[in-house]
Amino acid sequence: MRTLLAALLAVPLLAAASSAQSLADAARQNRQEKAQTTSKAAKVFTSDDLSPTPESELAGQGMLDPSQTPDQWRHNILEEKKRVRYYQSQVDLLSTQQGFAASMEQSGNATQSAQAAQMTSFMAKTIERAELNLGKEKTKLDILQEGARKAGMPSTVYDPSSPTPVRFSHSNAGVLRDMHSQH
Repeated sequence: MRTLLAALLAVPLLAAASSAQSLADAARQNRQEKAQTTSKAAKVFTSDDLSPTPESELAGQGMLDPSQTPDQWRHNILEEKKRVRYYQSQVDLLSTQQGFAASMEQSGNATQSAQAAQMTSFMAKTIERAELNLGKEKTKLDILQEGARKAGMPSTVYDPSSPTPVRFSHSNAGVLRDMHSQH
């Protein structure tokens, strides 16, 4: 009877010892797996990672090729200056219009004030996009000018004066609409 009792008590003790050992092994394995997964953290890609940089855009268009002639460099730089002036004129015009809409908000007429508030909000978003485009174009201009300088071009090539100012007209109003529809 004692042997039977000893055998019955020994079975649960052995089972507990073997499960404790497998529990320790499982914990050890879990720690190892966790260490491996944290060291291999996944990179999260955003649209900033995927959108081209101004320099890669210009290089893709061949505009940073050092073998360009001085006339090609000058032409590209003047065109970029024209785009900078255009976007600057858009920011200026939109800011003026936003100021007018803001003054309409203070007019006292509830209907006009509500419409003007909507217009002011819309104008603020549009100005933000125009300023973003202006910043990109200025960066491109800086990159082009630096590329021409590094290619050994004289200052008359990488810092040419522009012949005519850009004025806003109905013929280039579509760019403003396009700019708004991009975002």
